[in-house]
Amino acid sequence: MKKLFIFISLLLISNTALAISLGDLKKTLENATEEIKKEIETPAQDNSNSVSEDSQKKSNEDNTAQKSSNSDIINLPNSKFLTIEAFKKVFDNKILVLNEVENGPNTTDLILKVNVKQLANVSNYEQAGVDTDVYYKKNGKWIKEKLITFYWEDAFFCDSMARRECVSGGMAFQINAFDYIFGVMTGEQKSIGSTVTSKAGFKLVPTYEVQEGDMSYNPDQWRLISPNRFNDPQYAVLELSEDQNIIAQLESEINASNVAKVETEKKNEELKANQVGFNKKISLQCTYTTNQGINIETYQFEGKNVFWQGLGVELGVPYSEGDTGLFVTREGNSSIIKTKLDTSGMTLNYTIDVQNLQAEYILEGLNFKVLGTCIPL
Repeated sequence: MKKLFIFISLLLISNTALAISLGDLKKTLENATEEIKKEIETPAQDNSNSVSEDSQKKSNEDNTAQKSSNSDIINLPNSKFLTIEAFKKVFDNKILVLNEVENGPNTTDLILKVNVKQLANVSNYEQAGVDTDVYYKKNGKWIKEKLITFYWEDAFFCDSMARRECVSGGMAFQINAFDYIFGVMTGEQKSIGSTVTSKAGFKLVPTYEVQEGDMSYNPDQWRLISPNRFNDPQYAVLELSEDQNIIAQLESEINASNVAKVETEKKNEELKANQVGFNKKISLQCTYTTNQGINIETYQFEGKNVFWQGLGVELGVPYSEGDTGLFVTREGNSSIIKTKLDTSGMTLNYTIDVQNLQAEYILEGLNFKVLGTCIPL
C-alpha cells in the first residue's frame, strides 16, 4: 500500500503536480495501478510475514537478538562466535592442542581434553564444573594441573563494534585459572610479509563480563564482550584429536621430569648441608663504582637463606630460571661470600666480606674488576 500512499501524496502537492506532463502522469498512474493490484493479490501468508517481522522488531527493542537456527555461528555482525551445538559437535571429547598466539604460530603451549558433561548456568554452576587435567609449559617443561572447566549456556555475547547488539546461544568456555571466559571463532591466516603470525582455524577469544555503565549492559542478562574491537584471540587451535597417545606422551614426560626433580632436590639438600649458615640476619647495601657511573645492590643473609637483589635462594644450592643463574656460597664459617651470577649472556663473580664491608665483582672472560663498599641496613 506504500505505492498508493505515494501516488496520492503526489496528487495533493499542487505545485509539483502541475509540473508533471500528461505523459508522465499517465505512466505514473499505470505503475501505481499495477502496484495496487499486486498488493490486493498478495496471499494472506505475506501479511502474516509482515506481522511476524513487526513482532520480531518489537522483541528486539532491547537490542537482544536470537541466534540463527541455520548457522554454526551466532547472529552478530562482527563477533561471530560458535553456537553451543556447533562447539559440542566439533570439540566435545576431543583433545584440544593450543598455541598461544603471542608466542608465534609454531609453539604448543596448552593441552586439555574437552568434555561437555553438563552445560552450566546460573542455577547449576556449583555442580556443573568439570574436573579437567590441563597441561601447560613452564620453563620449557610440561606441567599438569587439575582445573575446573565450565561450558556456559546462558551467556549473551555482545558484538565488539556494534556493542548494543547482544545474542544468546554462543558457547562460553571457561577454565577457572583464567580471569576471563573464552568464545570460539574461526579466523583466517594472518601474516606480516611472508611470515605467518597466526594460522587459519579455530581461535579462543577472551571475553569479559559487561559492567554497569557500559552501553552493552543489561541487568537482566549475563553479557560478555571482547575487550578489543578486532576480537583478538589468545589461543589458536593447532589440533583437535581423538588420539590418546598425545596425553600418554605428556604423562610420560611429566613423570620423567618429576623423577629428575626428586633427584635434584636430594642433591641440593646435600649441597646445603655442607654450608654453614649465619647466626644472625645480615643486610647490606653495596655501592659499585664504574666508568659508567654508580651501581647500588642489596643483599640479605639469614641462616642459610639468601636474598640477592630480592631473589631468594639458599646457600650452596644453584638456582636457574630462564637466562638467569645464581649460586651463592659461604667460605666455611668465615665472613666471605662467593657468588656466581649468570645473566643476559654475562657471568659476574662476586666476593663480599660481610664483616669488613668490602665487595667486588669480576666480569668473567674479560677480567674486568669493579670495587665496591657496603653499609649495613
